[in-house]
Amino acid sequence: MLARAITHAVVGLDARRVEVEAHVRGSVPALSIVGLADRACQEAKERVRSGIASAERHWPGGRITVNLAPASLRKEGSGFDLPIALAILAASGQVSSDLLALHASLGELALDGRIRPVGGALAVAEGARRSGLGRMLCAPQSAADVHPCWSLSVQAPPALQVRVSAGQESGSSAEATTTQCPACPARLQLRQASAQALSQHTPSLQVSPPAH
Repeated sequence: MLARAITHAVVGLDARRVEVEAHVRGSVPALSIVGLADRACQEAKERVRSGIASAERHWPGGRITVNLAPASLRKEGSGFDLPIALAILAASGQVSSDLLALHASLGELALDGRIRPVGGALAVAEGARRSGLGRMLCAPQSAADVHPCWSLSVQAPPALQVRVSAGQESGSSAEATTTQCPACPARLQLRQASAQALSQHTPSLQVSPPAH
């Protein structure tokens, strides 16, 4: 199965759109990252695997190929961890691919699943806004940096084990930082995966329970 997440690479003062594609197929278990990724980005293999396991999600069996497109653009840093993890979860059916495509994401993953801040959050938010995306996922510490980009609804979960939803509120066992333009009609909410399910009429991007 193929899925993709959206992020941006900061080149000078500009943010270039990057599509993080993940493909899972039956084969000898392996994870490869292609698309001109630097060493820090390549090391995402270990952080993402441990982060997904710590969030009690299912690590897909078989071969996983992650492509950072366009391949001609050099990808630097650990900020690709979160979009890589989300793309893998979507490719394995644990996150809605359609709703993931509406979000930009940026953040480094700790081995326990926490989302750490990285530089360039405001540039990435501005790139997402120019790309027509209305939502962004980042670390809580990055939310203040993205604050000036009022056209975005910004969600800052503390960890990977979360549910992102657009629409009505629901009960939750954890808090998340939210920055949102008052004029935006859809309120983006982020909750822990253990929160109650939203109404069936509410579009949501949700990390599903691990397979048994």
